[in-house]
Amino acid sequence: MSEPHSPDSGTVTMAVVRVSTTCRHVSSSMVQRFLPEGLQQVYYNDHPILGGVHIQLGQEARQGNLWFFNPNTDDMTIVPMTGRPAWFRATTQPNQYLVGMENTVGLVAVQDATGTFVVKHTLPAKVTSPRIMINDGCVAPNNDIICGCKDFDFDIAARLAGTFCYHEGNVTELEASGETCGNGNAFISIDGVSHLLHIDTPTKLVRAYPYDFATGAVGAARSLIDFGNQAWFEAACPGVWHEMLLPDGVCHWTTADRRDKLVVAVFDARSDALRNGQALQFDVTNGEVKLEVVYEIPGSPKVTHPAVFATPGQRPQLWFTTADEGLIETLAAANIQADTTNVGGLFMCEADPGLTGLHVDGGWTSGVIPYKV
Repeated sequence: MSEPHSPDSGTVTMAVVRVSTTCRHVSSSMVQRFLPEGLQQVYYNDHPILGGVHIQLGQEARQGNLWFFNPNTDDMTIVPMTGRPAWFRATTQPNQYLVGMENTVGLVAVQDATGTFVVKHTLPAKVTSPRIMINDGCVAPNNDIICGCKDFDFDIAARLAGTFCYHEGNVTELEASGETCGNGNAFISIDGVSHLLHIDTPTKLVRAYPYDFATGAVGAARSLIDFGNQAWFEAACPGVWHEMLLPDGVCHWTTADRRDKLVVAVFDARSDALRNGQALQFDVTNGEVKLEVVYEIPGSPKVTHPAVFATPGQRPQLWFTTADEGLIETLAAANIQADTTNVGGLFMCEADPGLTGLHVDGGWTSGVIPYKV
């Protein structure tokens, strides 16, 4: 692997814009606010809606849910799972989804808010659930499965977790030296070569790995974005950087004029006060990085995953999941007075076509790819 380096901070071609979001949904169930993740647009019962996961229903819980939220009616459908589902994708079959759960990847067919998990792959032996479990993943354009894992104890030095790439029955580990918390997967082209964008959260790096769709081979990484580089962020947008600027889930799209956009959720783990959350939009076309937009998430700092939602004839929207993951309890134990109404909520803003390239009449392409079965 190449040594990580920061992106060139020489110029910012446009002023970074701050965009406020609105809290659209907060579950009445505290356990469902604990760790929502995996947000994306899917079809459920032939309707375009938002889907996600509740990874776990509390700190010690070993179960979670798939969920489906209709932005037009605010209806939420909960599909209980037997383990902790961490990511999923739609498949080419109606109401069937590819799900990463504990140490396995499998298919779930959903009917009447119930689903049965059928194992497709069991991850290598180092994924020793419940401590080492699947965390984030995606489907590649060639139908490969990318599965990042996390060490539940977040032991950074041990590097016990990893990210695994499944290609035609063969599995490759992305980093031979291991990882702590694999996150944020997407594909872009750099100099005509397909690259997997990937995050190991505690490194604070978004890295790009050359990826051969024909063979599943992964090349040496380069660093695209260093969330630990205070000087670069302060030059781009003063005040956006802080010491817990931890990159989490991502969403990616390509505009009509072939610009690659990447939104990265920031998981702010600070608990000495209740802050607003952030998600950052970058232009990453051909591996050149510009910070463009700061999405502000009021009253919920642990932002976990962004997504684009678009239906014909309506202005596209950006949505964001956030998590409690013990924040409310920690604030209360420290006698910190705060309005925690929004913590663990689901947030939305309309997409500005000039900032995002997301137009009502289409022309852009989502980076979320369904699994072909």
